[in-house]
Amino acid sequence: MRRGPKGKPEGVKKLAGTARKDRKVIELFQASPGAPVKSPVKPSRLTQEASQVWDDKVARFAARGLAVEGCEDTLAEYCELQAEILRRRANNIKLEADLNRAATVEEKKRAAEMMQLLYRPISVAMWATLKGYAPEFYETPASGKVALQAGPNKENPFKAGMNRGQGR
Repeated sequence: MRRGPKGKPEGVKKLAGTARKDRKVIELFQASPGAPVKSPVKPSRLTQEASQVWDDKVARFAARGLAVEGCEDTLAEYCELQAEILRRRANNIKLEADLNRAATVEEKKRAAEMMQLLYRPISVAMWATLKGYAPEFYETPASGKVALQAGPNKENPFKAGMNRGQGR
């Protein structure tokens, strides 16, 4: 994320009269959402949970017009990782609920022992890996936008003053 204040939306810049074509930000998926995209082949090695994550993601990608054909292995790893995080989260919530629901001291001891045995934390490495995969498939809030680059014929506005002061 860049330093400084957040950029203003394009509409605000137009109203203020400060919008510039060379700094315009466009939506990557705006041009052809829902366009027919060839669906990637789901690997058979996916777990049931990962298969569900795969189906959800592929449907979302197709709605955006994002082609992921040829990225099946990476997408499969991404789906397996997200499914494992979801599994761990559900398991840990259940264990914590069992511990909170225990009424007697003996039940609390048993629930605490089960929690020690079965609680599976979500590691920082898992989150970091998930955060690494997300932008590859344009699944971050900022990844749907890109700044346009100046065209090849665009004149550098600073070129006129580049040689000033060299003849002193």
